[in-house]
Amino acid sequence: MKAIDKFVDRLFKAHGTQNKDDADKLKEMLYEKVDDLMREESLSEEDAIERTIQEFGDEADYSAASLEKARRVHERVKTLKHYQNDLLFAGIATAIIAAMVFIANLVFLEAWFPWLAIIITLGVLFWPLSLLYKLLNKRGDRS
Repeated sequence: MKAIDKFVDRLFKAHGTQNKDDADKLKEMLYEKVDDLMREESLSEEDAIERTIQEFGDEADYSAASLEKARRVHERVKTLKHYQNDLLFAGIATAIIAAMVFIANLVFLEAWFPWLAIIITLGVLFWPLSLLYKLLNKRGDRS
């Protein structure tokens, strides 16, 4: 049964976990499976161990799922950072455009109440607001 012990130790080491209780429980379950195969199908101990490990799967079967999950988390963080950068750029650009419109309104139109500047600024504000909406929706996704 040393092959089972080595297999479980490699499996837990591959996942970076050192939980002895879980490892012991898994070993116990695999020992029972080996005993069942030896008793019910009259397999030798070596054949039963080999079949048990083969049916359980190897480290690659379990680490592939964790790698995929880590990749999805990384992509999600990267996407959120991208949306935050877009929002920052849109906010700064909107402030610059609004300032230019207000200055142009005072210089060229010589109007004290800048109707045109307010309308253009409100129109431009939808750009960062739409990006804020996308960012908040993406943060709300828990996929």
